[in-house]
Amino acid sequence: MKWTSWLCFSTLLLLSASTTHGESTQPGSLDAAQYQVIAFKGLKSGQRFQATAGSLLLQANLQPTLKPGHRLQLYIDSQYHSTLENSDHFRINGIQRGNQIFQLKVFDAQTRHLIQTGAPVELDIRRNINAGNRRKAPK
Repeated sequence: MKWTSWLCFSTLLLLSASTTHGESTQPGSLDAAQYQVIAFKGLKSGQRFQATAGSLLLQANLQPTLKPGHRLQLYIDSQYHSTLENSDHFRINGIQRGNQIFQLKVFDAQTRHLIQTGAPVELDIRRNINAGNRRKAPK
């Protein structure tokens, strides 16, 4: 009886150890996916930002760099906008005036699970709707 109890106990320990090891090495786990920085370069919440003709170019600051199998996505006012493909810039066309909240999120490309989220940045977007309405400087 003692021998079978010890055998059952040893088997449980082995199963427990292998499960713990397997969980920590899976892609998308917190240990494998921590980014120290997920932010926009040069932007602070509350900042006024000029969008010439409704177009913005935002630069992502991700440290360390984006890991294989991860995708960086831009959200504006909690709505998906675009996925970063081959650079560290997001181009936004047709942005509306007023306060907008921008946020970066890292997802696993295969499972599409959220890995990590950057802090939201609220910008006061200003834009010139009609270039002909600009006040001209005296000569």
